[in-house]
Amino acid sequence: MKGPFYRQVTIEAAQKFAKEENLIFIGETSSQQNMNCSELFDLLITEVHKTQTELVRKGVKHIEDLRYGEEERNITYNRCCY
Repeated sequence: MKGPFYRQVTIEAAQKFAKEENLIFIGETSSQQNMNCSELFDLLITEVHKTQTELVRKGVKHIEDLRYGEEERNITYNRCCY
């Protein structure tokens, strides 16, 4: 038995849980049916950007870490051409 009437967790309960835990809730997604995929990725990118920007504002992260990556900035090259 499948479908929205046979759910183990109701949509309302999932929304409430997401809100209480400060999580993103978008509902159902399906890459097979291309349902809510673009919206989900847009939300995720927005949240990552907000989080990273806030870390830079607080001084926890350096802006260059976001531009080039933390690993890249920590590498030291002992070669003449780099």
